[in-house]
This record gives sequence, structure tokens and C-alpha cells, in this order.
Amino acid sequence: MLLIATDKKRTVVMVCLLDSARTSADTGLVTTSADANTCRLPNLSLRLAEATRKVEEALDDSPALVRLAYAFNGFYVARVVSVLLDAEAVPQRDVFALAEQWCTQALDVLYEVVESRLVRRYCPTHAAGEALLRDITTAGQFELNAASDIDIDRIGDEMIGLADALRRLLNAVAADETTLPHLRGAARAVVPAAENIWSQYGGDGGGW
Repeated sequence: MLLIATDKKRTVVMVCLLDSARTSADTGLVTTSADANTCRLPNLSLRLAEATRKVEEALDDSPALVRLAYAFNGFYVARVVSVLLDAEAVPQRDVFALAEQWCTQALDVLYEVVESRLVRRYCPTHAAGEALLRDITTAGQFELNAASDIDIDRIGDEMIGLADALRRLLNAVAADETTLPHLRGAARAVVPAAENIWSQYGGDGGGW
């Protein structure tokens, strides 16, 4: 079984499932009535969608620290998904391992400026810790074993959406002259990670 290693700096921060999600007692997979018959990667898809929604909502008028807390969450979700894709997806693509590295680098930077209490507050499943991570890993493996190329491409599209939201959020923090310099610096430092994930998953139109 694949386990994704974490330590204090790799705090387990995963998004809540969409309100409409339900867990299957038989498989542990998360599905919705709308997606159950059309998506064979519902867990990964829903987690990416929820992380993207939170990042986009933070773009409106959230304080800089809250924005960075949601960015931390977004990078963590992207990292978990990329690790699973790198281990399980067929065909293999270099971007999966590269995205894991970029996300890890971004998490290291953001962890230094985002207070742990804010991570807990704005990433409510944080307290679930390693148990949730094992559940996510198991469900992700189950889904990816049955995934088609189209399913993987769909997850790639959702990674593009999350990375695009992250780079817009981080650029907004970096450009805000009312934000404390060390927060602007942290945002500026991790913009390249979001840009790389966006482009290498195919957001620049060059494919992956």
C-alpha cells in the first residue's frame, strides 16, 4: 500500500468534501448523484474541486494570512493527488513527480508564515491527521486502478484549474502593498510552483 509520508511541515491538510458528497459503505469512495455515473475518480475530483473553490473564494476580500492558509491547503491537495498519480496512474507522466516536488517546496515556504491555528481553522479536516490520509490514499488507489486515460485527463484539467486559482491568489497577495512584507515575500516565492504546475499539466496549451 502506498503511504504518503508527512511530518510537522507536511501537516495533513485536506479539504472537506462537497456538501452533496456521500461515502459508499462498500468501497469508501466518495460520490455524488450527479457524478457517480460519469466520473471514476470521484474522491480525487471532489477534493480538487473543493480546494479550488476555497482558493477562488479567498480571492474576493480575505485577509492575506487567510489567503495563504487556503493556498497551503490547495498545494497540499495538489501534492497528495500528484503522489497518487505518480504511483498509480497509467500512463506515467513526468509532471506527476515534478508537481509533488513543487508542492512540497511551496508547503515548506507557506508553513513558515501561516500560523497553525489558521491552518486548523480554515482547513477543518486537518485534525483528522494520518487516519484521513490513509483513507484518501486507499480510496485514490482503488479509483486509479479502474481509471481510463479520459479519467486521468479530467484530473489533469482539474489540477490546471486549481493551479490557476493558486497563481491568481498568490499574485494578488504579492501585489498588495497593504500586506506585510514577509507575507508578500512568501506569496511571491511560491508563485513559480503554481505556475509550473499549471503549465506542466497543460494549462499553457502545450499538453503534458
